[in-house]
Amino acid sequence: MRSLAEIRYRLRQEAVNLWLLASGMPSPGVTAPPPPPIRPAAHVPTEAVEELLAGRFRLFGQLVSVGSAVRWRQDPIHGQETPLAYFRRIPYLDFAAAGDHKNIWELSRHQHWVMLAEAFAQTGDRRCVEEIERQWHSWNEQNPWLRGINWTSALEVAFRAISWAAVDGFAGAALPADFRRRFASALYAHGMYLENNLSIYFSPNTHLLGEAVALHLLGSLYPLWPLSGRWKRRGAEIVDAHLAAKVGKDGSYFELSSYYQRYALDLFTLHYSIRGGALPEPVSRMAGFLADLEGVPPVPPRLGDDDGGQLYPAVARPSAVPAQSSRLHLPSGLAVLVDGPLRAIIDAGPFGPGAAGHSHADCLSLVLTYKGQELLVDPGTYTYVADPQWRDRFRGTAFHNTVRIGGDDQAAPDGPFRWRNPPSVAVAGWTVSEAEDTLTAECRYRGFLHRRTVRFQKPLCLVVTDEIHGPPGEHLLEQFWHCGRPAAARSPKSFVVGNALLLETSAAAHVGEGGEYGWVAPEFGSRVPAPVIVASGRFTLPHRFETVLSLTDEPGCGEATAIMQETK
Repeated sequence: MRSLAEIRYRLRQEAVNLWLLASGMPSPGVTAPPPPPIRPAAHVPTEAVEELLAGRFRLFGQLVSVGSAVRWRQDPIHGQETPLAYFRRIPYLDFAAAGDHKNIWELSRHQHWVMLAEAFAQTGDRRCVEEIERQWHSWNEQNPWLRGINWTSALEVAFRAISWAAVDGFAGAALPADFRRRFASALYAHGMYLENNLSIYFSPNTHLLGEAVALHLLGSLYPLWPLSGRWKRRGAEIVDAHLAAKVGKDGSYFELSSYYQRYALDLFTLHYSIRGGALPEPVSRMAGFLADLEGVPPVPPRLGDDDGGQLYPAVARPSAVPAQSSRLHLPSGLAVLVDGPLRAIIDAGPFGPGAAGHSHADCLSLVLTYKGQELLVDPGTYTYVADPQWRDRFRGTAFHNTVRIGGDDQAAPDGPFRWRNPPSVAVAGWTVSEAEDTLTAECRYRGFLHRRTVRFQKPLCLVVTDEIHGPPGEHLLEQFWHCGRPAAARSPKSFVVGNALLLETSAAAHVGEGGEYGWVAPEFGSRVPAPVIVASGRFTLPHRFETVLSLTDEPGCGEATAIMQETK
């Protein structure tokens, strides 16, 4: 139920939006000079520039050709195009009406303009700024003030504002005077929109963070604008409060998604870099947490949602050295088991707060890398709204390396960004020693208890024990192992993954690709078949699965091998 304060805020917000719509796009009344010139950080490849000049864009890993006339309100992959209604009337989450809004929004973030501007700053090739000018006129004609899908999300307006400011920094002095005046005036209007449409109640997560970062950035880079001081103060206040409230003691961002960890870290880093001085300690803590998850060489584990976007131009994240020994992160509940080139992550933490919109039903799941190779993986996200069935599959329990009970997820999906009845998850034990590290964690839901114990027998062996307790009678139990490398069966209970990992189970299993479970999403919006090992059957509770994961550099796991012999 909405509070009185929220109702008042939303009513005022809508009244101001309607006034802004009736008044027309606001103007600052002054032509502010471009921000200080930005020096290119890295060379933009010539082939990338030529692709953009030819109307070809990289969209979540896919090469999409839109030609010389971009249709900015059309999903370039699925074809749906939305009308020029007032932005509150656009059903952007309705795939049938709007297509995949992520595809539309990604182009209108205009990060490809930043690439063109950066290339101009490197080479002086005026085709780059001419193309930006041409596309800018096209975009403004198709997206008039407060009308259409590209005004429906304040975060998208924020990303676009950051891009336009970066274009101004790279190439503003070289833009034709009349065009730059109109360009800067439209950028000011983006600031007016942001100030009035901050996601204080709608999405007080990375949405609000990105909007506040953009608002402060505009106030800082364009001090001659009449509202700049207010924007600068308001943006900084929100970012400071967000940092204090949303970053855990272990450096985890509250969304509990490794992708949104990177997203938030980049936004915080950009913001405090603009403010100057040393980065606040929580930002460095976030970098350390992310480094622990990714390891060396960095391998992003794809825990939770990943929407494929990024901040461009990239910021230099604070340096951090990954843990060289096993570590349990709290309150996130992520346990990182490390010894030399082996790194395993077990998710022994809760769903995210509230509706847990970016969480997956992945409690007690395990991912494993060795020498930078992904051996056991989280398959990723694939989509948000393009296909509800696949959205729920990729975030469901069967698409994670854990146990599913009764064919149901650990929580009930309720639309693309909500879960009902999330499980209770807790760490029950954690010990580390020179020879062995052990984690025990429990996940409780619908009257069942799943207890997973992972014993890391150093240097190259993990013994996983899954105990399932619950109501009497037989229950369908399924244990999943999603593989990042080709997998083959040596026997019904023994499998080799990537010629590097030997996986032995106490229950008969099979390996397959595609079908219902065997998929990974290497990029948002795409999925490819991938091997998955599934052990399943109907069992009377309590029941126990035993699984031994040993690296082939050192076959056999001592006591673990004896355990497997007893269960075979």
